[in-house]
Amino acid sequence: TLSSSSAASDVYKRQHAARVPRASPPACCSLARSSSVDSHGSDGSSSSTPSSELDIDAAVYLMLANSMLHEEREHFGLPLPLTTVAEECSGHCALCLPPARGGLGFDYRLAIGIPPLWIHVLAESPPGRWPLAHVASELCKRRLCDRTIAYAECHDHSLVGAQTLAFRLMGTDMYHHMSRLSPLTPRIEYGVAALKLVRLLTSALGGDGYLNFMGNEFGHPQWVDFPREGNAYSLDKARRRWDLVDDPLLRYRWLYDYDRALNEAAEAHGWLHAPHARLACVDEGVQLIAFERARLLFVVNAHPEQPVQAYPVCVSGDYSTLVLSTDDALWGGRSRSLVLQRTVRPHELLLTVPPACAFILASCDLDVRPAEPWGATAGAPGAAHAAIALGGGVDGPQGGAVLFTPLIP
Repeated sequence: TLSSSSAASDVYKRQHAARVPRASPPACCSLARSSSVDSHGSDGSSSSTPSSELDIDAAVYLMLANSMLHEEREHFGLPLPLTTVAEECSGHCALCLPPARGGLGFDYRLAIGIPPLWIHVLAESPPGRWPLAHVASELCKRRLCDRTIAYAECHDHSLVGAQTLAFRLMGTDMYHHMSRLSPLTPRIEYGVAALKLVRLLTSALGGDGYLNFMGNEFGHPQWVDFPREGNAYSLDKARRRWDLVDDPLLRYRWLYDYDRALNEAAEAHGWLHAPHARLACVDEGVQLIAFERARLLFVVNAHPEQPVQAYPVCVSGDYSTLVLSTDDALWGGRSRSLVLQRTVRPHELLLTVPPACAFILASCDLDVRPAEPWGATAGAPGAAHAAIALGGGVDGPQGGAVLFTPLIP
């Protein structure tokens, strides 16, 4: 079937909230499993597991539809290039290959496994014990030939009977403590910080585009419920409360501004266009994950209370320019700093990361003295010769400046 997809069309509902690396209006195609793959077993009985038999008629139809939309668009009065996005759960291997190579011709596919992943992590793992290795594996698990749209939440999480990530993290505190005039409770503070980490990891590791369901970018507190017999055909929840993010006295603006900054950074530095990330370290004991993509270094400490102290990682570049900090005061952070220490080993950094924080650093040449020979020991002069504090606040420079300080071995 070729039909309107609410999940894909939300890319263009809020322009700042999702960035697909093509600035054209999409032709939204929802590809159900039953339309491309026979959902019955070989014996004709119904099966919840799709078989390997392709529905040839449906596949040919989608190939023709994508060929028409991409190659014959001017003939149909469509002057701009079109983007087609497939929402599909059978794992069809040729979904994003062009029809000339035997594929169905979609530009992107939705990474429909990522939202259930985050639901499972937040439901089953307490704060400070996230399965980061499993998270990184699932976010990176995609075919190189398929351009993938990553998203942390979808419309299913916002419907009545389900819970958004924001509500799972902050619960009913959202109804009483999202005003800046009320005290910032630990649950609200951690919930806002965790949401920022989830979105950064999803955008940076999850795919070649980033999608958001409208309203979830600022942590909409209520569900969507359309008129039906069960709610007496009420229209009360059939809406999105945009006034919440427009009120400067509410903390919803923090998440809204952060989502905008994250997407602007992705567009400016192009990590959605870049090849897969290279994981530098994943340590579930200290809740640290660091990886490189698009000549950027991403550092995430997912522990809500414990900082990471002088953790060694091996990187491929000289990183000293702060691109984005989830702990910026503009979106509810404490303006704490990431501290980098260089050692005598080439390409090694010692990371000191505040709790519940993530930082994105850009690579550039640093004016520091050359590293000492490999023979230098841990206690000898030159074992660690420069520290860089990135961020702002009482324990770091203001405004994202770079500060070099000598270290005493």
